[in-house]
Amino acid sequence: MKITRDVAIDLWPMVEAGEASADSQAIVEAFTREDPEFARIVERGRRLVSLKGAKIPQLPSDHEKRTLEATRRRLRRRSWFLAAAILFLGASSTLVASSREGIIWFTWRDQPLFAACCLVTSILFWFLYARSGERIRTAAR
Repeated sequence: MKITRDVAIDLWPMVEAGEASADSQAIVEAFTREDPEFARIVERGRRLVSLKGAKIPQLPSDHEKRTLEATRRRLRRRSWFLAAAILFLGASSTLVASSREGIIWFTWRDQPLFAACCLVTSILFWFLYARSGERIRTAAR
């Protein structure tokens, strides 16, 4: 029976791992000498295995817990940004109903500087709220 490249490719991982029998090792070595294309495949595979076998830094044991806590902090901060954005938007556009004049923009009429500052602050918090959502989504990837 003639050994094909497919059989040699199937045996090669076991030979590299040191789990193949002596006969399987001899078959793969002989096939490597006879078939230059297979020899290139084996060499590429060895380079990949050596790259994968490179020392990979181990994550600390509490990494998962710290990541979860950081995500919770980000979500809590995002909730505060939303609450502050709504609060300052409401403060900048406080309405008071009056029977003589209809609806009056109380803050804008009586304290326009305060209302403008509240509106700008609200816009800032809306921006922070949106930006924090982007950061949470990118951190999850």
